[in-house]
Amino acid sequence: MAGSQGARTVAADSPGVRLTSPGLLRAKRAPRRQSASRLTAGECFSVAARCGPLQPAEGESLVQALLQSLGGKSWEEIHPSLVSTQASTRVLIMLRYLLPAIPSGELGGFLISSDKELIVQFRAIEVAAIRRLARQLEALRTPFTMTVTFNPRRSGTLRASWDLGLDQESVAILGELPPDSAGRRRLLSQMEELLAR
Repeated sequence: MAGSQGARTVAADSPGVRLTSPGLLRAKRAPRRQSASRLTAGECFSVAARCGPLQPAEGESLVQALLQSLGGKSWEEIHPSLVSTQASTRVLIMLRYLLPAIPSGELGGFLISSDKELIVQFRAIEVAAIRRLARQLEALRTPFTMTVTFNPRRSGTLRASWDLGLDQESVAILGELPPDSAGRRRLLSQMEELLAR
């Protein structure tokens, strides 16, 4: 499975990240703009990501930036405030790739866990943006796990992860493979897209 990239791929039955902590900040859905690029259920996919551990100041900077994003600010508007508060380089790079991956109004919730990890849930429309975020987290030597659900009824769920000490990220299939060959091909294609360099 996607062996051409040299990464380990395994099947797994364990569930993905579950955002059920009472401390989770749930985002209020902003009204979606009426446009040709409006998301529909068939076009977007769900992402649940956790990364860290982070330094306390880093966690605070991330939360403040995500709150500003909820308020409708773009990365270009958030960036100057991060620089003025001397946010770490890791925070700046993480947000530089995380915020553009989340379309307006699609941030589902986030928190800093007791293990000092950022846990964030959102909907996205571009696999390439998720892949770029994963590459940057790996480059920053920041362990992460991302569970990506494209359409569980048609294509299954993928979990991409990287941890310190591993030279390659891994992508796992959660649950069973789709019963039809077209569904399996679609899932493997999505795995390859996540692994693409």
